[in-house]
Amino acid sequence: MLEAATARRAGSEALICGRTRLDYQGLAARAGRLAGGLAGLGIGRGDRVALLIANSAEFVITLYAVLRLGAIAVPLNVREGSGELAYVLNDCAAKVLVHHDVLAPSLPAPSLTPALLHRVAIGDGLEGDRWREMVAHSPVSVPVDVGEEETAAILYTSGTTGRPKGAMITHMGLVHAAMIYETCMGLTAADRSVASVPLSHVTGLTAGIVAMLRAAGTLIVMPAFKADDFIALAVAERMTHTVMVPAM
Repeated sequence: MLEAATARRAGSEALICGRTRLDYQGLAARAGRLAGGLAGLGIGRGDRVALLIANSAEFVITLYAVLRLGAIAVPLNVREGSGELAYVLNDCAAKVLVHHDVLAPSLPAPSLTPALLHRVAIGDGLEGDRWREMVAHSPVSVPVDVGEEETAAILYTSGTTGRPKGAMITHMGLVHAAMIYETCMGLTAADRSVASVPLSHVTGLTAGIVAMLRAAGTLIVMPAFKADDFIALAVAERMTHTVMVPAM
């Protein structure tokens, strides 16, 4: 879908978050270079890469980079404590954790996550610390050809009656969800969607990220929801679409 959207609208706005504005060509190029950086860490098809990343451009770029390699993205709730994070990281056997540097105090000790080989920090700004170095890597230009029933992402449940369980989302599941939003909501390349729900949740992933990708529209990421800020952003960016929970 990223390749198709880039072919259709290479110079059109794809991703907006704060001062970061990327067209489809720039987004695809950045995801390709980060994929190269992850490949340099030994990440390949079927490997798990955990994303402890708040709503940001980095989340979207990292997600696309992981999927380009045929690896499996494991988005994590940024509010989780170290005990919960240790459990999930071990349960999915993540090899790499990409995280915002401000969340470092919440990370479990390395001794508690023996399968986790690398921790990649994102500093202030779009390209910070080790993440920034990896985005300067030689790109992976051609996405790995995965099967439609292969796992694309693992989303962990809240675990209200026990330990969280990893729900495996296939590549076809993501594409199918995107097609449903596109068809039922009549989404087109002219649409501009504000994503204010967590991108690590299934709603942010499907109704926000992949729905706009399928339509080749513009995804506008809001770091955190506040009603007044949302209205101001919706006006400034000419929002045509969003999906929110009733409380919002």
